[in-house]
Parts: sequence; structure tokens; C-alpha cells
Amino acid sequence: MPQMSPLMWLTLFMLFSLLLISAMIKIYFMNNKSIKLNETPAMGEKNNNKIWQW
Repeated sequence: MPQMSPLMWLTLFMLFSLLLISAMIKIYFMNNKSIKLNETPAMGEKNNNKIWQW
């Protein structure tokens, strides 16, 4: 198996980190949707639908 260059490892690590961060952000917004719904019901529903589709 050929050895991977440091640049390739860095690229893979960055991609994995971005995926992990995006997943955490999605979960964070899903948990806080009730707070948004209390502020503005219409906007909260729209944001919730966007998160589920995303």
C-alpha cells in the first residue's frame, strides 16, 4: 500500500472535521428549534424545514 503524503492526510482530516462540525451544528439547531418557535413561529417553522431538508 503506497504511503500517503502529509497533504493528503491534512485534506482528509479537514474534510472529516467539516462533516463533524456541520453535523453538530445541525443537531444544535434541532435542539434549539423550540426557542426559535417561541420568538417567531413562522420563521421557526421555515428554519426547521430547511434544517430537515439540508
